[in-house]
Amino acid sequence: MTVSLLRSGHTAYPSLTDIQSSPALVAKSTAAPRLSSSSSSSAEPLLSILNPGDPGYLEPEWEWARETSIVYTWVNGSEAGYRAVRQRWGGPNAVGGGRDRDNDDLKFSLRTLTKFMPWHNGTIYLVSPSPPSWADLSNPRFRWVNQDELIPKEDQPTFNSNAVEQYLHLLPGLTDRFIQMNDDYMLYNPVHPSDFFTAQGGIRLFLETSVIQPHKFDTKTPPIWLGSTFHSVDILREAYGPINTNQPRYLQHAPFVYYKQAFQNMHQRFYRSFRVASAHKFRHYEDVLTPLMHHGYVVQEGSHCCGMKYEIVPLNEVQKMMKFMRWGTDTAENARRLEGIKALSPKFFNVNDEMGNDVAKATLAQTQLKDAFVSLFGNDPSPFEIL
Repeated sequence: MTVSLLRSGHTAYPSLTDIQSSPALVAKSTAAPRLSSSSSSSAEPLLSILNPGDPGYLEPEWEWARETSIVYTWVNGSEAGYRAVRQRWGGPNAVGGGRDRDNDDLKFSLRTLTKFMPWHNGTIYLVSPSPPSWADLSNPRFRWVNQDELIPKEDQPTFNSNAVEQYLHLLPGLTDRFIQMNDDYMLYNPVHPSDFFTAQGGIRLFLETSVIQPHKFDTKTPPIWLGSTFHSVDILREAYGPINTNQPRYLQHAPFVYYKQAFQNMHQRFYRSFRVASAHKFRHYEDVLTPLMHHGYVVQEGSHCCGMKYEIVPLNEVQKMMKFMRWGTDTAENARRLEGIKALSPKFFNVNDEMGNDVAKATLAQTQLKDAFVSLFGNDPSPFEIL
C-alpha cells in the first residue's frame, strides 16, 4: 500500500518507529492465541471451542478486556443545521462530502461491532455535535457526549476532528485503555481482545508500509493533512531527537488503541502545541494528530517511564487483518473493490468516501454503498438503535 491511498477525506497517521529496526525500544509481549480470521462475514459470531454454546465467551486471562471503552467520533455533514452553523463560522455549506457525509456508516459499524465482538459489554461513547436520529440513548451501554463538553469553551464550536480527538481522555468513566473507532470502520470477521492488546495488557499498533519523508514536501502547500502530519513529526523530533534508523510510518485506517494516561501526559509534555491546535476551527497545517502524538509518546517516553507496553504488529499480519477500500462514483469499480474485500476476508475494513461533492453524481454510488452494507451484514438493528 502506498501513501497515495491515504489522501482525501481522512487524515493519514504516521507511527513513530518501525519495530524491526528498533527492538530495544519496544516493551515486548507475547500475544495470546488469536481466533481464526478465515471465517466468512456471513457466519454467526465465532463460537469458542472451550465453550461452544456461548459466542461471548472469553478465556479467563482476557476477561479484563470486556469492559474496554470504545469511542466513536462522528459528525453528520448531510444535516442542514450543522452545515448552516459551519458556514456561519467560515466553512462551506456543501452537503456532506468525503469527510462527513452520512452514508449510514456509523449505524452499520455498530452493527458489525455487535456481531463480531459479542464478548464486549463496556460503554460505547459517541462524541459528536448531535446524536443520530436513530440512536437509542436509553441504552445504558451507549453514551452520547456533546463534543463541546470536552473542548475548551474558547474553542467552541469546532469543525475540526483533530481538535476534538485530543480531548477524548476527558470522557467520564473512560477505561484506562480504550479503542477509538471512526464511523467508516467495519468489522468483517470475529475479533478477539488479542487483536487490540497483548497478553500483558499492552496495546497493539497497526502500521502502513509507507515511510514518511517530510523533507520532500513544503508543509505550507496542500494537502493540509500532509502538512499537519509533518508538523506533528517535527514536534516529536524536537522532543526526542532525530529519527534516523527508525523512520516514521503511516498507520493503517483501523481502530486506534490508546492509554488514557498517555493523553494526560501529552497535554503536559506538548502543552503549547496542543493548545495552538485546539483553537483551529477547521483543519490546519499546524494541527497535531492525536494518533501520531500518542504512539510517539508511548514509544519514546511512556514505555520507559510509565509502564506503557506496546507491540507493533508485523506487516504480514497487518496486511491480512486490514483493508482500505475507496468508494467513488464509478459503480462498476466499486463492485470490483467490494469483491476484493470478500476475497481477502479481513477482520477490519475502511470505506473511504470518494464520491465528491456533486450530489447528483454521488446519489447512485451512495445507494450502492448502503445496499452493499445490507448484503454484507444484513439489516438487523443493533441494540443501540431505536426499534
